[in-house]
Amino acid sequence: MLGTDLINKISQFAPASLALPGDSIGLQVGSPCNEVDGVLFTLDVTIQVLQEAVSLGANWILAHHPLLYRPFEQVDTESPVGQMIKFMLLENLNLYVAHSNLDITTGGVNDVLASSLGLVACKPLISTFSEPSYKLVVFLPKDHYEPVFQNLAAAGAGLIGRYSHCAFAMEGQGSFKPLEGSNPLLGHVGVLEQATELRLEMIVPKRCRKKVIETLLATHPYEEVAYDLYQLNSSLDKYGLGRIGKLNKTMAMPEFIEYVKKVFGVCSLRSVGSLQRDISKVAILGGSGAKYLRKAQEMGADLFITGDIGYHAAQEALALNFLLLDPGHHIEYLVLKSWREQINLPDNVVSYISKVKWDPFNWHL
Repeated sequence: MLGTDLINKISQFAPASLALPGDSIGLQVGSPCNEVDGVLFTLDVTIQVLQEAVSLGANWILAHHPLLYRPFEQVDTESPVGQMIKFMLLENLNLYVAHSNLDITTGGVNDVLASSLGLVACKPLISTFSEPSYKLVVFLPKDHYEPVFQNLAAAGAGLIGRYSHCAFAMEGQGSFKPLEGSNPLLGHVGVLEQATELRLEMIVPKRCRKKVIETLLATHPYEEVAYDLYQLNSSLDKYGLGRIGKLNKTMAMPEFIEYVKKVFGVCSLRSVGSLQRDISKVAILGGSGAKYLRKAQEMGADLFITGDIGYHAAQEALALNFLLLDPGHHIEYLVLKSWREQINLPDNVVSYISKVKWDPFNWHL
């Protein structure tokens, strides 16, 4: 497996088109032509993570937080970042980053955090991107429906929200006359043929359009494939930062705090606001999301969970009579298992999730 293949798999799960403008994502160190001997998934890039990768024999590191976040005027190999770049080059390590695209994508950071809390009926907190969708219509013989349908679904057709393999099929009569030089699957040259066919319709996200059509042409049994692909006026897939949803049961604030600590594996957290409140609708945003607290309140959340809440944001929440919880930025580590599962590495590529301590703080209780 080459780096290009790995990058393609990541891009199918967390497309670069979802990333916020100016975000540092993609290949930061190494070459896409390098083979993949092993993959290490990590939240942050530290010298301990790099040493861990070498000890495991993983020459590709997939990180959520970028190592190179701002433009560099020079690479000082005595600086912490410069030392890590030097280490990676000497050890032939490759670093690929999926940052805000991993936050936003379906099954990414914020979906994992919301799911961990058991939130239902979730939607993005802040809309950032709507992917254009297309409708594929193709006619094929009834006996060949299943393999073509399955191949199209594997290529990305039929994705609607959290459902795959969405399709509609209707039976009808097709007619055609093979002309001289043709090689028909059914019928004879020069003879008008009638055949029972199925009209198959599937939604195709823009990012999958090329692959779906290539798959269709490669797997359809007819010599000449009759199909239509037209853009829809509405976008079915809407993406964004954060999630807002409902708990399965209402909880008192003290009970909910203990629940959050258990779910995210933290010994302590910070809260803002009265403990004499009940919680049923929750907004959550992985990372530093305090600037969106007003948006969370406007969307009807009883409480907003995010990291890195500062003094002034806490004062603002108090003035708004709005509840905040800060379990830490590092709870985003929960996405690593999902990320590994979603990109579906081949059996001959060994992968690991970093065991380096994520939370940089020591807690004195």
